Amino acid sequence: MEPLSFTAAAIATLVFSETFKEVGKTLGKGTLETGGKLATLLWKKRPGAAKALQAGEAAPEYKDAIVEVETLAVNDAEIQEAIAAVVQALQAQPQGQQIVNSFVQKAANVYNAPVTIEKQDINF
Repeated sequence: MEPLSFTAAAIATLVFSETFKEVGKTLGKGTLETGGKLATLLWKKRPGAAKALQAGEAAPEYKDAIVEVETLAVNDAEIQEAIAAVVQALQAQPQGQQIVNSFVQKAANVYNAPVTIEKQDINF
């Protein structure tokens, strides 16, 4: 996975998190506005992914949503611009980089998470 992809997934995850709303107050209005624009674009272009990101890690579709956002970040110029704007707004703040790093790590952990089989039935 490219670092840009993980950053894209992390930024999208961050924008839909409660943490973003809380920290956004500290980081400033510009950060909240750019995050809101990215969220609106994701709802418009990939409502299923937006819904899964908003639901958080507990949603069964969460990992698929991260992959969708990574794909969009590579193929969709409008999404690329929105993600870049959020990153730029976050980088302008001293604590912004720490927030991005924690969400990049979170996205990487989800993407590389092992598959768990809870129940296996073999019927003949």
